[in-house]
Amino acid sequence: MSNGAERDFCGAMLLGEQFPGESRAAIRERAKWNPGDRIEVSFLDGAPSVQERVKTFAKEWTARGRANLRFVFRRNTTNTPIRISFRWRGHWSAMGRECYFPPFNDKTRPTMNFEGFDENTPDEKLRRVVLHEFGHALGLIHEHMSPAAGIRWNEDQVYADLSGPPNNWSREVIYKNVIAVDRETNFTKFDPSSIMIYPVKKEWTLDEFEVGWNDELSATDKAFIRQHYP
Repeated sequence: MSNGAERDFCGAMLLGEQFPGESRAAIRERAKWNPGDRIEVSFLDGAPSVQERVKTFAKEWTARGRANLRFVFRRNTTNTPIRISFRWRGHWSAMGRECYFPPFNDKTRPTMNFEGFDENTPDEKLRRVVLHEFGHALGLIHEHMSPAAGIRWNEDQVYADLSGPPNNWSREVIYKNVIAVDRETNFTKFDPSSIMIYPVKKEWTLDEFEVGWNDELSATDKAFIRQHYP
């Protein structure tokens, strides 16, 4: 997507106004799972081949030496805490265990969404977005919202760019997903290589700070998630 961020509505998702919520790499303590948890996941829709790719990429977070958690993908049921769709607007996820609480406790609705992803979506894009959204599902906030980031935003430019196409976000969504600082987190030194950071254009900051697309879990992402799920 141009203009920096993908259509990624994170936290207790903001789908236009369809669901209430707020944005939550730093980790939101109250959203954390317990180390060793077995987290069940199901798909509400989507092509089987795309579902398999999502499974493969999601499990990078729980590979050896990373989060001591297990994603268990279920078939023929939606009675799972994480439910994935490809039909709603945007790319987003509930934050960790917030998937158990309203509005996510409605088992007919998704807790994670990948708008428009299908058999033609390149692996590079699918993997990048799946890693980012499953980071949220483990309780991670956007890295640029960490108190350690210290980004000096050119707010007028951020609002101008993200309120127009292709994002068309409201000022509330822009603030809660980009500009706000989340102080209810356990965080480390700012990591501009994190999978959890949005691309940041130079014009969006007052000190020419910029970040492009990150496609991999950074070394800090891996160490940080292991620290919180030993």
